[in-house]
Amino acid sequence: MSEPAQSAGKQRTVVTDIDIPFGRLIIIFVKFGLAAIPAAIIVSIVVTLIGFLLSLVFGPGFVSFMGRGVSIREQHRKRGLA
Repeated sequence: MSEPAQSAGKQRTVVTDIDIPFGRLIIIFVKFGLAAIPAAIIVSIVVTLIGFLLSLVFGPGFVSFMGRGVSIREQHRKRGLA
């Protein structure tokens, strides 16, 4: 019998069934949920630092996390402070 030619020694694997008990699956999901908490904190810190750096480069009203999109300069112009 001849074997099919493998490209560069790679083997293909097909997973047809995974048998995980329900209790073990719950434990896995709880671990993933707990691991997501520090990951979310790290991502929020990185996003905050990027926003801070953008506000240093482009001015304090450039990054608006409140969704208004109105810069500080525009607010001062409207109030007659500019």
